[in-house]
Amino acid sequence: MSRFLNTITRSLSTNGHKSTPLTLAFDMYGTVFDVSGLRAMLQSVSSIGKEKEPHLNSLWRSKQLEYTFRRATMNQYLPMSCCTRDALDYSCNVFKAQVSES
Repeated sequence: MSRFLNTITRSLSTNGHKSTPLTLAFDMYGTVFDVSGLRAMLQSVSSIGKEKEPHLNSLWRSKQLEYTFRRATMNQYLPMSCCTRDALDYSCNVFKAQVSES
């Protein structure tokens, strides 16, 4: 990663022109973080188990992205943590799963 950023910085500063601002964005979830690591934790919840976990996990991720994009499009930004919580609540309701915050 640092080699990539150094290469970009060098190319921007050596082009002989005034530097223009550069923005880099990363999809942290699924790219940097291993979201499949939640599998064992979700499977251990008795109301989810091994049968529901893959489907709940997939729906959770899908709704998380949907909520993020929809809110951004409607200019109703909320932090990713809120979108994540709302998506989990929705997914648990669909699968009649009960999870606690503890």
